[in-house]
Amino acid sequence: MSSKKVSMIKLKEILRLKYEAQLSLRQIAASLSLSIGVISKYVQRADAAGLSWPLPDDVSDLTLKARLQPGRVRAESLDFAEPDFVAMERELKQNPHAGCCGEGELDTLLYPIITLHFTF
Repeated sequence: MSSKKVSMIKLKEILRLKYEAQLSLRQIAASLSLSIGVISKYVQRADAAGLSWPLPDDVSDLTLKARLQPGRVRAESLDFAEPDFVAMERELKQNPHAGCCGEGELDTLLYPIITLHFTF
């Protein structure tokens, strides 16, 4: 699910309202027009990063963003096992009734998959 990132002004306001004004998550959410879940997420991240209010002088906006809004892991970095198309074709030819296809339909359906696989 894609969501908008919270602005730097609101991030700082979350920290100020939580640690200086001692407001509840519900009160902070209402005052900033954000969900309680979003407020909770950033308070937990701030606690894990050892942040409170007022922010130390050495914590810049970039540092705060890096600690509270870490980057996403891209899906292409995950390894997936590649299917063995040759073995699949062999199994389906041995028992054509196991799949959805009758005799002769198997080659028609598998041809585009196998040619795509082996043309790279």
